[in-house]
Amino acid sequence: RDRGNVGRERRPGASVPQHRHEYGDHQRPPARPATGDQRPQQPLARPGEQRPLAGPGEKRPLAGPGDQRPQQPLARTATGEQQPLAGPGEQQPLARLGTQQLPVRPGVGTAGRQIALVANHYPVKIPEGFLYHYHVDLSPACPKKIMSQVMEALVKKNRDLFDRLLPVFDGRSNLICRRRIQGVTKDKPMQIEFKHTLQDEQREKCFKVSVKFAAEVSLDALHSAWMGDGHATYAEAMPAIQALDIIFRHKLSLNPDYVKVGSSFFSNVISRPYDLGPGGREAWMGHYQSIRPSSGWGLTLNVDLSTTAFYKEQKVIEFMCDHLKLRSVPQSLTDSQRRDFAKEIKRLKVEVTHLCYKRKYTVCDVTRKSASQQTFPIDDKEKTVREYFQEAHNIKLMYPHLPCLHVGQKTKNVYVPLEVCKIAPGQKCNKKLTDDQTAQMIKATARPAPDRQRDIQKSMGKCSFDDDEFLKEFGVSVSNGMTEVAGRVLPAPDIQFKNEKMMKPFKGAWASRGGFQFYNGVEINVWSVLVLASERFCPWNATNTFLDSLMKASHQVGMPIRSEPLEVKYL
Repeated sequence: RDRGNVGRERRPGASVPQHRHEYGDHQRPPARPATGDQRPQQPLARPGEQRPLAGPGEKRPLAGPGDQRPQQPLARTATGEQQPLAGPGEQQPLARLGTQQLPVRPGVGTAGRQIALVANHYPVKIPEGFLYHYHVDLSPACPKKIMSQVMEALVKKNRDLFDRLLPVFDGRSNLICRRRIQGVTKDKPMQIEFKHTLQDEQREKCFKVSVKFAAEVSLDALHSAWMGDGHATYAEAMPAIQALDIIFRHKLSLNPDYVKVGSSFFSNVISRPYDLGPGGREAWMGHYQSIRPSSGWGLTLNVDLSTTAFYKEQKVIEFMCDHLKLRSVPQSLTDSQRRDFAKEIKRLKVEVTHLCYKRKYTVCDVTRKSASQQTFPIDDKEKTVREYFQEAHNIKLMYPHLPCLHVGQKTKNVYVPLEVCKIAPGQKCNKKLTDDQTAQMIKATARPAPDRQRDIQKSMGKCSFDDDEFLKEFGVSVSNGMTEVAGRVLPAPDIQFKNEKMMKPFKGAWASRGGFQFYNGVEINVWSVLVLASERFCPWNATNTFLDSLMKASHQVGMPIRSEPLEVKYL
């Protein structure tokens, strides 16, 4: 076998003389025709075929059939018009889906060995009849978590106004009741003004609430469209799906141990966070939950594990050193360090520790001047932050040479030293993780299916749906056991090699153990080598030895390399 220049000395970056072959000396093969030189188009989905569902950055390996996220629903109002089950300012709903039914499955497979499986879907039972949707206006406007707290306090203080009902709220503008609230219509809303003290504040705040009727939500349409005679359209059934999601999430959204992010709930109390390394971030474990209708299983609650990054609850001084990768507190920050730190901490909430009560602020910037230089007007004169804390709070700053946090509104002069602030807990990190943090996140979430099943069951137990008074109010219940399904293990295919040789898989792989050549191996005549390392870590003699072994192995497997590489280049 003529290997030509195999074994000759090669120099990195230099071309090597080629053997003569059918394309001529030093010439590449002719280009393919234009008609065959196009990338094949992405194949179209078959009718009725659905994409697999996945949450943000995560897979749903245990999801079952009918696992499709419900589209924006339409609800039937008292006058018969169609409107979305959402308040003003929400996303415009999709068009009516019509009466077309899903295509019928042509049959079931029979190949393979039968096995018993479970899917992370928990059967749900619902009553018949209607639910009642009300639109809520709350002023002043608040975040979702605060709105849920305010509405919960409002209902407890005014049970008679709500006919002793236990309504559920989605934190935006949608209130769901099991029965109608007497006297409340679309044209005659309920107006309430009351005072409430929020959890993170020590002072009472006055709120004005308006509640008006929006639509009836038919549970019978859900039974008919997905699990019954099919007379109702899927669009008519979707408002019930959204209402049931609100019912199942309501109690957890009021639990201070949980942080709601989309359809997921996370906690650093229920499960221990996973440190993502330098940068002041950690992974919180939680679960995703959503109501899923299907023609085969009926109505189920889909529960899966979910993980996302949060900021650590720590002192701002430690957070700064962690983010800037400093081993100790510096005497001062360079301008580039200050800008980098400001970019990371902007819009984060911090708690001050020098007061006798809890007080949170949102960071809007980091000052250019230090605490001993930054001034602000007080009592018709200028004072430095250092002087103010010494006189007003009897606090002698340990790091007066470091900048301050500019908190609250940017137009106001509210400056707080770094050492009297800490990062408020429960803040999701919306910024991109570093490569090392991404690797740690993958390490934290990768686990075998039995462990995932066990953790999902634990999450279901911590939700305590059996003791949920809101589920009982609406006559809804959920099973504690996963849905059992039948599966089949298909036989692994054999691979055919040259000379009719067949190879069977061994431990999940078709590993060639010698004597096998590719069924229709091609010859390689033009090739180059790119070494993705410096010559310091991958010496030339090691590269040369590897190339000799590669060319020798190519002949053994039936895909011979007939010539030396055109070029060997280090990156």
